[in-house]
Formats: sequence, C-alpha cells, structure tokens
Amino acid sequence: MQSASEFGGHLKNIIVNNNYENFSALPCFPSSCIDSDDINYVFGADNKISFIRSFLRRPGVQIKVFGPFSYNDSNNGSTFIVMYYDPVQVKFNDEGYLSEADREKLWWKGYIETVIHYQDGVWGLQETPFYHGANLPWMEDY
Repeated sequence: MQSASEFGGHLKNIIVNNNYENFSALPCFPSSCIDSDDINYVFGADNKISFIRSFLRRPGVQIKVFGPFSYNDSNNGSTFIVMYYDPVQVKFNDEGYLSEADREKLWWKGYIETVIHYQDGVWGLQETPFYHGANLPWMEDY
C-alpha cells in the first residue's frame, strides 16, 4: 500500500468482511496493541455487530485522511487520522475540515475515525484501534 487512504480502505474492507484474523495481524505502533477486547470493540461480541462495523457497512461511507501529524514519541514515522464518514451527513468547510459544532454533533453519527501510522515502509495502527476519537481531546487538532 502506498498511501494512508489505501490503508484506510484496506482496514475498512477487513472490518466490513468480518476478517478479525487479518485485523489481529495488522502491525501496531509502538507495539502489539490488538487484543480480544479490541476485536470485540471493533467487530462486536456475543453475536452482536459493533457500531463501528455496522457504520462501515453503510452504503456510501467515504474516507478522508488528515495528517501527517508529528508526535514527540519513539515511533519515528508519520501518523494520520483516517475519518470514515457519511457524505450525506458530513459537510466539510472550504478548507476541508468540520466545524467544531459539527465534530461534536456528528461524532458516532456521521463519522468515526482511527489513527494509523507509517514507519519503515509499513502501515499499521497507532495504539488502540478506533479509540482515538472516543474522547474528544483532539478536537482542536483539525
């Protein structure tokens, strides 16, 4: 994969197709980060589909990438936010961003997101998948 958008599409396909084995095998930075709780969070548990998987299965969901961002850590690579959004609900401003009000109003309704990382020619997940946006301290970042 050559780009963050391609990796974001690959990740979406893994989740939509319920391929938790491939999901579990994705590289993670800074180290292994996918455990059974993460699989249940992303795919669902007890024969119930997760919100993340059901959102990604919606027709027309698109991908938008923000970044690269640089963090002061030992990852030495490029970090990106991948937003999966419903273009019917989510309207970006002229600069390509959401207003603060829309970010708060549409989170987990019109979009979800996760953080990915590129290091040494390898795309992977940054920390726990899809947790980044679960609380909103990043709101001012974009």
